[in-house]
Amino acid sequence: MNDDIFNMFYSLARELQEILSRAVRTSNEKFADILAQAAGQYGCEQIHEGNQITWLDEDGAIQAMFFRILDPRDPGEIRKVYDMMIDNKCPLAYIFIHQLPDGEEAWDIFRLSERSYMEHCNRISGPGSCCDDDEDTGNKPGKLKVENINITGSELRHVNMSNTIFEDIDFSGARFFNINLRNAQIGAVDFGGASFSCMNTGEGHPRKPVIFNSIELDDCTVQNSFFRGTKIVNCDLTGMTIDGALVTDMVEVYKKANPKS
Repeated sequence: MNDDIFNMFYSLARELQEILSRAVRTSNEKFADILAQAAGQYGCEQIHEGNQITWLDEDGAIQAMFFRILDPRDPGEIRKVYDMMIDNKCPLAYIFIHQLPDGEEAWDIFRLSERSYMEHCNRISGPGSCCDDDEDTGNKPGKLKVENINITGSELRHVNMSNTIFEDIDFSGARFFNINLRNAQIGAVDFGGASFSCMNTGEGHPRKPVIFNSIELDDCTVQNSFFRGTKIVNCDLTGMTIDGALVTDMVEVYKKANPKS
């Protein structure tokens, strides 16, 4: 049994809980789409047939099955899950159950496995969950203050962090892609070995100049870039070259040709 899949819904991150909460209340197709996005992260391929979702590993072995049960008052639906686990020799199954006695919005996750008969993992929607607001909960603005925490390996996607403050942060090895840093202020940064690519000063907006102040760019390489209208003032250009020519030599030639400049 894959331990990562065994623990995937306990504990459950708030963001994933909100995504699952919205998906499970819509349709099997939407629910399956969300699980399909997660399958690859666990090295699995997803097969979706009716109300049954199956994850297979690279050898074609079943790692988990997922079911969405609309009415828990029918014990036959639960029995079908056990029968399918036995028939398919499935070591692990998750049931997303619509807990109608607790309200129309109530959905719970239960885990069935060869380690236990049935375990309650989480309430992802309805009373008692962190997602008991309307479906737009995840889009409502709110402030979060986080201090002295290790979130190594975390992933943030489709996040609005405008006006957020990062101070005394270790981002070594981090990856930032498709980021809007317009009007951001970045200072006291060690970016040795970092790579910057596909950056601009205003695509889709009026262009605004970027200011670099007190930056160490020793031995750095700039390729395939635009410096239209760029100004370099009061900088140490020792050893800096443009297409192989020393900039200091070019400046010296310019000064001799234009002594009054």
